[in-house]
Amino acid sequence: MGFCPAGMMREKITLIKMDDERFFFEISGLAAQVWDRIDGEKSLAQIRDKVLKLCEIDAPILESEILKFSKKLLSEGLVFEAPKSP
Repeated sequence: MGFCPAGMMREKITLIKMDDERFFFEISGLAAQVWDRIDGEKSLAQIRDKVLKLCEIDAPILESEILKFSKKLLSEGLVFEAPKSP
């Protein structure tokens, strides 16, 4: 899919949904790079641009992967969509 320098990559991140301790979600690779940058302030485009600077991956592929990943996080209730700015 893409390449990021080894020092830039986390092996694995485990997310636990606090209201359901039976639920956990493991991410790694580019998904972990994206997760590390989700802060409630950056847009997905800003996150994409930062990851593009760090990793060797085609922008359209990364954008597609970020959209799929963010939809999964939304559907699982692990993130919430920020309100639109006026």
